[in-house]
Parts: sequence; structure tokens; C-alpha cells
Amino acid sequence: MSGPHWTKLARAAHNPAFQDRAARASASLALPMLVGVLAGDARAGMVGATGGFAGLLAGVEPYRRRAHLLASLTIAFPLAVALGTLAAPSAIAASLVPGAVAAVAAFVFRAFALPPPREYPLVLACLMATGLPADPSAAPERALEAFGGAAAAFAIGMAGCWRHPRRPEHHALAACASAIADLLDALPEATDAQGRTAVMATRDARTTLGAAGPGAEALRPELSALEAACSAALFLAASGAPPAAGQAARLRAAVSREAEQAPAGAPAEQLGDP
Repeated sequence: MSGPHWTKLARAAHNPAFQDRAARASASLALPMLVGVLAGDARAGMVGATGGFAGLLAGVEPYRRRAHLLASLTIAFPLAVALGTLAAPSAIAASLVPGAVAAVAAFVFRAFALPPPREYPLVLACLMATGLPADPSAAPERALEAFGGAAAAFAIGMAGCWRHPRRPEHHALAACASAIADLLDALPEATDAQGRTAVMATRDARTTLGAAGPGAEALRPELSALEAACSAALFLAASGAPPAAGQAARLRAAVSREAEQAPAGAPAEQLGDP
């Protein structure tokens, strides 16, 4: 792994947003297993943990979109487990059903532009169900156990909305401001990669605010200011000439004002596809 990749990994390890996502995913998987073990039924805990895979798919999106995503997954994971259980007695069905689940899930996840791991946890849940003792009559019970795990993932994923309902939006704006600031600091030797990072961070911020609903309207002036700063910084980077006296400083000041609007420890980059 090259130096830049290690640098990116180190930044992610110290990124509060990444840490929060990792903690949510871990809790979503561990809680059903713990409940099952304490109840004396580790098998039920394992099946419940397949529903907890829903926590892996909740990223840094606004809580409004996250609620819709997790609510859908609360239905999808029990259905995948039930289908895998019903297909288990037949080797042919056990091969075809997970494939069908993968095809449908991949289409839906791609259509809604969801970030990785996308359909993989859902397919894994179906495959795990085909590996359990073949008993089609157990499909409702196992689906209910998976539903319990997915419901726990929903509660864990939405827990932060009560205290900081606009944290994802502020994080996206801070990520955008940080990327633009990095581009400005590199002038006049800014690289294409730094320009691309600033553009993608600006796109992510726009997408995040668009998915946040009417409640995020108050943040749109900040987004507009950052978009203008990004355009100006890209123009300076493309010109290849040193910025005029005070020009970069004014842009940095504008970016700094927007970054200060975000909570302390906001991330420098977003999770998801480039």
C-alpha cells in the first residue's frame, strides 16, 4: 500500500464521523449476538445479527434519508433470511435464490446511488440462511429474529438525531470547506487530485443538503458560498499562475467562516463512492 493510501487510512482512523459509523456498525452486529447468548440461544443471536447487517449500510447520510434506508432494510433483511431458509432444502434453489436476491438488491442500491457495501450484506444474510439446518417451517421464526436485529440497527443508527439532527449536513459542509482550503493552500502548485477532491466534496455537500429535506434550507447560503469559493479556487488552480495579492487570503477567510459553522471535529472527507 502506497504512502498516500496510508495517509488516507490514518486520517480516517482519527475522523470522528468514521469512528461514529464504525461504532454504530459494531453495536448493530454485537447487540443481537449478545442478547442471543444471554438468552441461551446463540443460534437465534446469530440470525438476529444478520439483520444487524443493516447497520453496515447506514453511513453519513442525513437522518431523514437514513430513516428511510434503515426502515427499508428492516423489511429487506428478514425477507432475505426467509427466502434463504425456504431455499435451503434444494441445492438448485439454494443457488438460484441468493443470485436473484443479489440481482434485485444490486439494481435497487445502484438506482438510489447508495455507497458500498451496497447489496453484499443482504446477499450474505440470504446465503447464511441457506447454510442453516434445512427447515422451511422455521422461516417465520428466523425472519422475526432477523427483524429484531434490523430493528436494533435502526434504533442505533437513528440515536444521534435527537441531540444533533443536522450533524450530517454540518459534517458535509465542513468536509467541503476543508477540501477547498487544502486546494487553496497548494496554490499555485495544486494538483489535479486536489482539485478533484474539492469538486467531489462540494458535490457531496450539495447531495447531502438535497437529501436532508426542507429543514436544511438554513444551510443553503453556506453551501452557495462554498460553491463560489470552490469555483474561484479551481480557476486559480487551472491558470497555473500565483493568485493576485490578497485573492487567496480572501478565499481562505471565506472558507474558514463556513468551516466554523460546523461542529468541532467535523470530518475532512466523506465516506462513499467518488
